[in-house]
Amino acid sequence: MHGLLSILIGILVAWALKRRNGPDNLGWWRLGAGALAGAFPHLDNAFFMVNTGFGLIHQYAETWSVLLAPLYAVAMAWILALLAG
Repeated sequence: MHGLLSILIGILVAWALKRRNGPDNLGWWRLGAGALAGAFPHLDNAFFMVNTGFGLIHQYAETWSVLLAPLYAVAMAWILALLAG
């Protein structure tokens, strides 16, 4: 349930930061980006599919890193910009 709550919080924050004045050209992409940002840190659960030891070593390491978060944000924004056109 923790991952679902993170996704919902990401969607809520993306919707709350919507521009009030002027046109909003993002539409549903804004909510998709919020959901992706909320779900991304929980991808460390996929490390357990490789091996239990590998999952325990890398749990809360790469995807929860405060230092790598700006890099992840830029990468996700670039990928979504390519998809959205």
